[in-house]
Amino acid sequence: MPETPIRRVRVADEIWEPADEAAKGNGENLSVVIRRALIEYTKDNES
Repeated sequence: MPETPIRRVRVADEIWEPADEAAKGNGENLSVVIRRALIEYTKDNES
């Protein structure tokens, strides 16, 4: 199975740091949270 590509985004520290702490508090990493948000975003915007 091919490896998932590495993506890069620019996010201000005042957004990233509290989000990272929240994810850690939920036993997740921020990559999981971002992927879930992108999946939900695309579902919400389907025609």
